[in-house]
Amino acid sequence: MHIFLLFVLLVAPVTAVPGCHGGRDKDHRRQENCTAAGFTGVPTGLEPATKVLLFPQNLFSSLSWSSFQIFTEIYEIDLTGNKVPELTPSSAPILPSLSVLRLGSNRLTSLPDGSFSACPALTELYLEGNAVVSLSDNTFSGLSKLEILDLSYNRIQVLPQLMLQPLAVIETLYIEYNKVLTVPDGWFSPKEEVPYLFLSANPWACSCSLGYLRGYLDEYEYNVYVRNGPIITTDPLSVVCDSPRRHKATAVLNLEESELCPPEPVHPLRGDGNKPMETVFKATTTTPQGNNHHPQGNNHHYQAVPGCHGGRDKDHRRQENCTAAGFTGVPTGLEPATKVLLFPQNLFSSLSWSSFQIFTEIYEIDLTGNKVPELTPSSAPILPSLSVLRLGSNRLTSLPDGSFSACPALTELYLEGNAVVSLSDNTFSGLSKLEILDLSYNRIQVLPQLMLQPLAVIETLYIEYNKVLTMPDGWFDPKEEVPYLFLSANPWACSCSLGYLRGYLDEYEYNVYVRDGPIFTTDPLSVVCDSPRRHKATAATTTTHGNHHHPHGNHHHPHGNNHHPHGNKTTPMANHHHPMATTTTPMATTTTPMATPHPHGNHHHPHGNNHTPMATTTTPKATTTTPKATTTAGDDSVTGRFRSVRGAGVFCFWLFAGCFLLCLAAAAAILATVARMLFCMPWGVAPPPEGEAAQ
Repeated sequence: MHIFLLFVLLVAPVTAVPGCHGGRDKDHRRQENCTAAGFTGVPTGLEPATKVLLFPQNLFSSLSWSSFQIFTEIYEIDLTGNKVPELTPSSAPILPSLSVLRLGSNRLTSLPDGSFSACPALTELYLEGNAVVSLSDNTFSGLSKLEILDLSYNRIQVLPQLMLQPLAVIETLYIEYNKVLTVPDGWFSPKEEVPYLFLSANPWACSCSLGYLRGYLDEYEYNVYVRNGPIITTDPLSVVCDSPRRHKATAVLNLEESELCPPEPVHPLRGDGNKPMETVFKATTTTPQGNNHHPQGNNHHYQAVPGCHGGRDKDHRRQENCTAAGFTGVPTGLEPATKVLLFPQNLFSSLSWSSFQIFTEIYEIDLTGNKVPELTPSSAPILPSLSVLRLGSNRLTSLPDGSFSACPALTELYLEGNAVVSLSDNTFSGLSKLEILDLSYNRIQVLPQLMLQPLAVIETLYIEYNKVLTMPDGWFDPKEEVPYLFLSANPWACSCSLGYLRGYLDEYEYNVYVRDGPIFTTDPLSVVCDSPRRHKATAATTTTHGNHHHPHGNHHHPHGNNHHPHGNKTTPMANHHHPMATTTTPMATTTTPMATPHPHGNHHHPHGNNHTPMATTTTPKATTTTPKATTTAGDDSVTGRFRSVRGAGVFCFWLFAGCFLLCLAAAAAILATVARMLFCMPWGVAPPPEGEAAQ
């Protein structure tokens, strides 16, 4: 018995830390997922061999590099949505293996010299959604391997002259939604070409100082992108002037050098490059874009609201960008004809639907990174034209019935990074046009049985990084197939109640994705059991279909083996292929606004002619052998063979277990006999003859 107990102790798994659940990431690295568990620091008891640590939506108020030093092979740390206010440079590279660091939606205001000296091997660094105002030439010193840098949704005003110098292999740079006015001369040298550059939604000052950027855009316009949720499109016209007034809302590329930097004085009455005031508006009623009329119209100019700057979005809708301006509500003075209102990183503490009612043609509202704690259902559809609503990284904890009744025409709804615990069957009632729903990085525990019923055309559903244990039977009915489904990083309970999801994954495994920043890959094995113990860290499905290889096979991770999705390494948009090798991207048909052919392929705009990002229902796997073709192949199919092998494996396991138990029983019997012989009979005394014993 003691031997048996010792054996059990040796093979038993390490006790899990409450609030965390183990597993494997898409590249089979050992992972601990501690999402929204209330941690203020790294808990004790985590296995030192862990390579991926996920702590999004916790309460870290500082980042101690040394607290991660126990994890000697650490590859990724995710601290998205915590409360870290500053970074302290390390005197030594104490995390030499760290490759991916996520610090988005924290409270950083500055990044001093050598901020990331603790982790010189970083290839991806995400700092989006903070309040960073200043950088230095040496903020990113030592990061010679960095390929992706995300600085979007901050308050950066100046790009330091030498900031990019250490980043010798930078491939993707996000600077959109900041306060940047200009780019220093030679800023991209010596790297020069950055294949994926995101510059939109900055108040660019179109004067002589922007000449370098203007020339760069001329030469590398095909590298300039915009992103809209999972959609990434080329758009060199997204770099738009905010000043001076004569160029406001004009794309930088549409300005000649003489317009950008006219000789002074250009008029005897003014020395600032402007014509006399009374003729300014008449001269600028149209822009060089041809039919794209100047937003001020004919002889009408609306006074700019301090903290906001106007422009056009990628589809030339009139836009006001009020990023990180300290607003607590919708300011007065905005033009009622505005269709896109951007208020990320402000101080909204409530969402009043009626405050947007003045904008009669409103198409998009962005309130990402505010402090909205709840939504109040509206009694009427007062925003009938609203199509895109972004409420990520707020303070929502629940979504009651009819939460979005004010805007029944929504096609995209982003609620990621809140603290939502509960939903109801009618949370999304009335949203019959909704195509994209992002519920990731919340604390959802239960998926209501009828939650998807109103969503007749849902195409993309993000539920990863929640607390979901199971899925109700028939949950996808009547929609059944959701082409883009993200389910990873949930503590799935693999019992009878998960049978429906298991069957769904068997039939539609090619629709299951994981995302890593801008990278999307098919990965049906990302749905991993957390309980019971015998199934922990096991994929809920292990079915393989025909020629549809698992992304861990022929699909290289964008940064594995130093392969990046860009350049010669497959790009996110290359010929409509998905960034991960042979799977296709959900960014179906998109067009570039420029007439010149795009080197990454011909991309049609996702919203052109009212087409959604997933316009046709053809799945992105259309060029591969469809899974359905192989699932009907009977016992000779790959699936049938796999199940046969799996059945044989189960039989062998129980056979071995039975033999083991029999051996233990036999050993116990032998030990008992020997013990009786040794301890129940005096030494040197022979047993009496049988006859004497009988007497």
